[in-house]
Amino acid sequence: MVTGSHSRRMLATLLAVAVGMGVYLVHSVSWHRQDELRQRWTECRNASLLADEAASAFVDRYVALFTGVARIPAVRSHDAAASGDYFRQLEQSFPEAENIAATGKDGCFFASAKPLSVPPQCISGKEFFQRVAKGAPLAVMQPHQGPITGEMVTGVVVPLTGDSGEFNGLVGASIHFSALSARWDELAASVKPSLVVYGQSGQVNYATGPFAGLLGKAVREQAPSLLEVDAKGDFPSVRFEGLEYLAGVLESRSSGLTILALMPRQVGVLGYFRDHPETPWMVSCIAILLAMAGYLQWKHRTWERALTTSEHRFRMILEHSPAGIGVYEAVSGRCVAANRTMADLMGGTLEELRRQNFRDLASWRNSGLLALSERVLSSGEPSRMDIGMTSNFGKEVMIDCLLARIEADSVLYLLLIIADISEKTRMQEIMVQTEKMMSLGGLAAGMAHEINNPLSGILQNAQVLANRLENDTPVNRAAAFESGCELETVWSYLRRRDAYALLRGIRDSAKRAAVTVSNMLEFSRKTSGEKTFTDLNGLLDRALELSLNDYDLKKKYDFRKVLVEKDYDTSLPPVPCTANQVEQVVLNLLKNAAQAMKCCTEGVAPSRLALRTRLDGEYVRIEVEDNGPGMPEDVRKRVFEPFFSTKPPGEGTGLGLSVSYYIITSNHKGTFEVVSKPGQGTTFIIRLPLGDDGSKTTTF
Repeated sequence: MVTGSHSRRMLATLLAVAVGMGVYLVHSVSWHRQDELRQRWTECRNASLLADEAASAFVDRYVALFTGVARIPAVRSHDAAASGDYFRQLEQSFPEAENIAATGKDGCFFASAKPLSVPPQCISGKEFFQRVAKGAPLAVMQPHQGPITGEMVTGVVVPLTGDSGEFNGLVGASIHFSALSARWDELAASVKPSLVVYGQSGQVNYATGPFAGLLGKAVREQAPSLLEVDAKGDFPSVRFEGLEYLAGVLESRSSGLTILALMPRQVGVLGYFRDHPETPWMVSCIAILLAMAGYLQWKHRTWERALTTSEHRFRMILEHSPAGIGVYEAVSGRCVAANRTMADLMGGTLEELRRQNFRDLASWRNSGLLALSERVLSSGEPSRMDIGMTSNFGKEVMIDCLLARIEADSVLYLLLIIADISEKTRMQEIMVQTEKMMSLGGLAAGMAHEINNPLSGILQNAQVLANRLENDTPVNRAAAFESGCELETVWSYLRRRDAYALLRGIRDSAKRAAVTVSNMLEFSRKTSGEKTFTDLNGLLDRALELSLNDYDLKKKYDFRKVLVEKDYDTSLPPVPCTANQVEQVVLNLLKNAAQAMKCCTEGVAPSRLALRTRLDGEYVRIEVEDNGPGMPEDVRKRVFEPFFSTKPPGEGTGLGLSVSYYIITSNHKGTFEVVSKPGQGTTFIIRLPLGDDGSKTTTF
């Protein structure tokens, strides 16, 4: 037994099916009519385009012909006899031409295939002549009655130019309109729409189908609706003799004609049922689908709620993630999602980021990120790498990139997750440099002690040898006498063989080695020293004054020729440090900068040095910047290594910057960095902490 609730549900289902069938039938008929109208109007539009293409081909043929004629010397020079003979020969190859002629820049004919009138006719007042005279590359004459044969003609003319390219007349032909209408006849035989063509005067020059009776008549009088096409719905229409026609209208730019392609607008309903015999079966299917629609609608709402919740969670994660996230379509490369963190890391706005295509970004290509992305998309395997790059917004970043291929709704995407590791990279460099310095410090001390013993022996024996060879002592004379020679003879031999110079060379070389060993010992040895609160600006000025007295002719630098720019922060508080050690570091940097800039070399740009001080959080920052040649990356990473030097042998030990680095990082718990690129100068950055724990520091 069917309950009331079941009856209501069944009734609701029957009503839904009945309404669905009715709605489907009405809309299906309407869709059929709209499709038919759209198809007919498309045919009209295509027919008008084809007619215009036929007219354009007709015009282009003669434009190409007369462009070549305009280059013939006889025509360009207005040679009437030679030009007339050529036009008559040309006319035999183009029987559709009523006449071929040329005018001067005054508009008067000077040559023609047909005999010229006396005096020659002038056409300077014609619209097409004035248009070409003003610079148009060609002109097409509106259809008109030809003065020679009396038939309907049109015409194509191109300019004649002088030696300097100035307008010097025109050349062209009057062409029987039938040559153009024959092309349209071929087109009209292959398309359904009727064609109507009229010129600027409004006279119908060509017509087919129901409009053939308009040929030669004025459209404004016979069918004014053809001049004003009304848009009904989505399809322009006109009314002619009580019937509505779909109209494809085109204003031909090549010929200046108006072309209409027309088809009846009326669409019968019977055609729908004739074309759709499957309608009863479709209605049955619709009934079944409507029954399922209720269930699917409920499921859809459930899914939609779940999707909304999931999307909200995704948006929350995306917006609040500390890592930069970007999602790109794999095929098009378009960015479909990105968060604020990624925009901040790249230095642009979120809107600019979402307009990007990753395949068009130079920063992705130059950094290798694009190649890695393509590998991930092709293989499907996630990949991760650290990349230093300059973003398309001009920001230099060091990022940790994770790339993965994901799929959603059968669409592939590229997922990019990035994290800023600039600070991490900087700290790793500092840690590596510190570890290297600590290990090499002990090595330097051991090497110095091992080298000291043989150096002492060399210096001592060299001194004893000098005493025995150079001094006039009884012991030396006795030894020479016992050897069978005089001491003066020995001295003469040694002078002739430059033995004294060689001996001095041994002592000088040993002394230089002793200085190097001393520097190594200073690098490793610690002594006590007190920190005092120091004015860094004054300290830099003192180091600068000492540098101004530094001149080395052999190494070709003179600090007095360096332009120094001081940019001090006058509000800096006193900094706890060992003043003479920091001054030693700055003095070393100034000397290295002067040598690197080659300030005394001719042809080199003027040397410039900048000294800056700034408050940097809990640190005070000192910057020493020069405009020298800069350093490649492999050199920049090694400048603080002991014994590493870019100077020629004998001009540097490679300990200056390593000792300076140890003073700043170990003795003062600060940081020491270098920023340099080839051709862009070098900047050394020192950070000294403002905090003072009262402890003693090591000194050198």
